[in-house]
Amino acid sequence: MKFLSLALGGVLAACLLTASVSAQQANDVDPNPPLTNLGVGTAALGDLLLGPIDVETVTGDNLCLGIEKAWGAYWVTSRGSTVTGDDPVIHKFDMAGNYIASYPQVSNSTLWRGRDMQADETANKLYVGSDNGEVSVYDYDPATKGLTHNSLFTLLTAMGTVRALCSHPNGKWYTKSFTSPLWEFDMVAGGGSATSFASATISAYGMGSEPGGSIWATSTGPSAQEMSTTGGVLAGTFGPTWGTAQGGADVYHDSRNQGSLSMVILGQGTPDSFELYDLAIPTASSSDVIISVDGPCPGPFTVTVTGCTPGGLVKFVSSTNGTGNVVVSGGPCTNVQLCLALPIAVHPSNWTANAAGVVVVGPITLGAGACGAITFQVVDVASCRASVNTHSL
Repeated sequence: MKFLSLALGGVLAACLLTASVSAQQANDVDPNPPLTNLGVGTAALGDLLLGPIDVETVTGDNLCLGIEKAWGAYWVTSRGSTVTGDDPVIHKFDMAGNYIASYPQVSNSTLWRGRDMQADETANKLYVGSDNGEVSVYDYDPATKGLTHNSLFTLLTAMGTVRALCSHPNGKWYTKSFTSPLWEFDMVAGGGSATSFASATISAYGMGSEPGGSIWATSTGPSAQEMSTTGGVLAGTFGPTWGTAQGGADVYHDSRNQGSLSMVILGQGTPDSFELYDLAIPTASSSDVIISVDGPCPGPFTVTVTGCTPGGLVKFVSSTNGTGNVVVSGGPCTNVQLCLALPIAVHPSNWTANAAGVVVVGPITLGAGACGAITFQVVDVASCRASVNTHSL
């Protein structure tokens, strides 16, 4: 039985956002100089927002590799210095780029130790990739604001060097080493149900994921390149202004760059430095339900919905007449306004958001005739919130 009955409603402000919050739609290499006012988002892909910040001179390390923004700071992995001898550490810098402290890396079998990183800020964990399919796990102490080594995960040795590393809203982890395949895996010993995707076009050293579903990787040039979760090359790309070789990277919302996501990139040069760039991808409120679609129609593609009530019921509704303005007139979500045109169909299946408020549906493959003919939206039944965007297949 359908849980929605519908009647025509008035104009809805949320219906102004009808495009999927997902991949960049055009290439744009922006030559603007560093901004003096980080409080205004520039909405130009590749705008330099901060840097270069020299991480070599103050630390004496000329073998810096990866970078991650977490717990209000930047963290930089380093093998040490070819001048004074190897002393692998993780350096901490404040958000302005001022050096704070260094923490020893775990002793393992790899010469270079930590490469790219991914933080789980809620769990106070920092995951650091290295050679031989290894990931070192560090605990962050909110009291001392420092790091201590926790454990060492041995993933699939077929992954080789865990050079670029990121987690994704779909619950999976991704790694890539230069032109190796893109690996999708679970962060458990052995990598869980790991899958590889051929991806030789992008030579990745660092990666970060955006809420819309895309992965951004540093590549040759050096450059930053947008890719799908199956290793495909997407439209977004720009050339960093610093560094002769790419290093680690992270994608996050920097409060100094209002309205857009930012990407911090470590450049291996003289000296090793990092810079912050505008991705020109709109950020949304944490209370917004957002649809993203990764992959082509007819498929296979995956739908990811973020911002849902953890553990709550989620429903998909669709229209073959595109977008419009409709208000729900019955059921548990009376008066919810939708951005679809009548008639509207309610998918009979129920989905439940995970503990992070995320629903992942797919991979899905449709008949070719459905492409371009269906527009859908999502309703978080637990809170009676409709997604702030629709998506047309």
